[in-house]
Amino acid sequence: MQAPVRLWILICNPENRRHDYFADAVPIGEPLVVMSYIELLTTPDLRALLHQRLLPFISPCDVRNAAQDGFNLRCRAEQCQIKPQQINPQQIKQWQIKIDSAGENFDVEKALLCRSASQYHNLSEDRGHFYGLDHWFAGFRDFLGELDSALQSLAKAQQATVNYLNTPEAIIAMTDKWHCQQALAQQGIAVPALYPQSLTAADRFETLRRWMLSEKRYQVFIKPRFGSSASGVVALRLHPDGERMIARTSLEIDAGGKFYNSLKIRAYQARAQIESLFDAIVAQQGYVETWLPKPTLNGFSFDLRMVVIKGVAAHYVTRCSRSPMTNLHLGNQRGDILAHPKGEIWLAQARAIAERAAKAIDGAGCVGADILVGPAGCYVLELNAFGDLLPRIEHQGQTSYQRQVTAMMRSSSNDT
Repeated sequence: MQAPVRLWILICNPENRRHDYFADAVPIGEPLVVMSYIELLTTPDLRALLHQRLLPFISPCDVRNAAQDGFNLRCRAEQCQIKPQQINPQQIKQWQIKIDSAGENFDVEKALLCRSASQYHNLSEDRGHFYGLDHWFAGFRDFLGELDSALQSLAKAQQATVNYLNTPEAIIAMTDKWHCQQALAQQGIAVPALYPQSLTAADRFETLRRWMLSEKRYQVFIKPRFGSSASGVVALRLHPDGERMIARTSLEIDAGGKFYNSLKIRAYQARAQIESLFDAIVAQQGYVETWLPKPTLNGFSFDLRMVVIKGVAAHYVTRCSRSPMTNLHLGNQRGDILAHPKGEIWLAQARAIAERAAKAIDGAGCVGADILVGPAGCYVLELNAFGDLLPRIEHQGQTSYQRQVTAMMRSSSNDT
């Protein structure tokens, strides 16, 4: 049997189930090198570490011996009964790379924070604490830039082609939610109307309140610019009298005034508390968008998460909620848009706008698009670089991860 011509590289937190889903989708017999965020973030020489991890594919080496020597290498030769073989690095011309989510790991979070600000060096874990998203983003952006430079340099030395599922630039573009929504709007893709500027610590709640009154936009979402999973999102409703208001959010305020993400949606009506919520968000940079009404299904409001892989929207989930936030981890439930009388039409519209939105982001091969459908039309609420985690959902017999691998193989074949 000939040596593989593809090398799969997965950058991830290996303890996360995302790792298992993608690793299981890689074809049996093809080498997969798994590299953890924490080892890449804490090494004093990133390029040297990458060289070491990829050594079996940079110089001739026995795959089995390399694995026994401690490489984080998964080559499933045994599963297809291939005898140990010498891999000729000259035959591996394609590096298929997926950069997965860095979330759900405190050590990685701290390392990214420390990359951009020295104040976090003595940070200890405080589960759910809402803080530092702007510094996290700056560290993540810097790290991805360094990682890409090192990978491209090593691949060039081997005369290999790098094929990212999502390029580092695309990941950053989708992680900056404010910039992403602006970019979509500029390309004529419908998004909820945005407050004229992004928000920083210099902005005040009173300015937003007056804008809402002058524009007669009495319902808005206040969102972290670099957030995800509804972390720090506030749904604000203002009475036309300008005084009464209510904010719904998964943030809770402890006795010391610190903010924590929780799995429970809370309602705040006291202006002082709402101002505190606003200040906590904009201290990390935020933005405001119009809160558009969602359609209902069996008494629940709903929207869609569409996964667009290499330009095709296939996998999706209908997210149903009794609160303004539909994220499933907040105790919401799956539904079926096709149970709605207009479901088939709306689903087709959602696929079309999700595909347009994904195409608008250069280098984006896998996009989780949150789509609002309904009588008023289709809107892109948000794009997510790591929005592909849809357990137990298949399309044409494939999970989203299997479809990613298939699409990457097809894409690289077209390039050769």
